[in-house]
Amino acid sequence: MNPLTQQHDADTTESERSGRLVLIVIWFAAVTIAGGFGFVIGVIGPKPFRHIRIFGTTFFHSTPFSLALYGMSAVGLILTILYIAVEIASRFDEQVPDS
Repeated sequence: MNPLTQQHDADTTESERSGRLVLIVIWFAAVTIAGGFGFVIGVIGPKPFRHIRIFGTTFFHSTPFSLALYGMSAVGLILTILYIAVEIASRFDEQVPDS
């Protein structure tokens, strides 16, 4: 057993874990920022912007909290879909090490 190899394996495992941690931190930061922007837009939004309609149906009333929730949901959903797509694609890539 080579101690240098063991150290290298431990570093590799730690870097893989920290990569996922970085993605989680970025996800939470992006969702939080989207919520903040949604809240600000809800506070300073113009009067014609008071009802959000999709296909002629009122989707929601644009209060600061509803726009914050909408922004957080939209960004969270998009980032989650992208993360899942990358995870699925990495299963088919032969050069990616198993975790």
